[in-house]
Amino acid sequence: MIKMIMFDMDYTINNWSSKTYSRQISEESGADFATVDRFTSKMIDSLDEGRLRLAQFERSISKRFKVPRSRIKYCGCYERNVKVKSEMIRIIKRLKKRYLTALLTNSERCRYAYTAKIVDLKLFDYTFVSGYIRLLKPHPQIYRYVLKKTKLKSDEILFIDNNTQNVIGARKVGIESIHFIGAKKLEEKLKRLGIW
Repeated sequence: MIKMIMFDMDYTINNWSSKTYSRQISEESGADFATVDRFTSKMIDSLDEGRLRLAQFERSISKRFKVPRSRIKYCGCYERNVKVKSEMIRIIKRLKKRYLTALLTNSERCRYAYTAKIVDLKLFDYTFVSGYIRLLKPHPQIYRYVLKKTKLKSDEILFIDNNTQNVIGARKVGIESIHFIGAKKLEEKLKRLGIW
């Protein structure tokens, strides 16, 4: 029986995609977007896991693409571009009436700090942020960490994430998961599961 619904943050609760940052660097530097995106994507995992400091990340990008660091601030880009999906907040509020709720996000600290300003984190009974716990989705360790901290069994959690690899990772440890593609589709899936 499901006791907790756990949500991803980026591109599930909000509209953020790291491609927005890659686009900014491409525009500032004149470099090809695909080249920039490949370079930044590799580094973002290290940043989100807390193995790379934000300043190091920005210096590497500044050096590689010859753009002043002041023009490619990662958190500044996030703050200018991120928007909360109000329909997702409505869904979380409704589910919170019957279930525990959790946030599980691959996010470094400054993005999470800004999220705390625009999303009422009291909506969540638990928050798990990769930049603090130094574990990343889709690795099984992060899901096991959630199970340990919540004292729940894997079949008592439903996980919602827009990234198929994260959904697969959760399923590998026995956590039922939904691949998020939009609020309306999510409501339909929740109804089919008898959760809505």
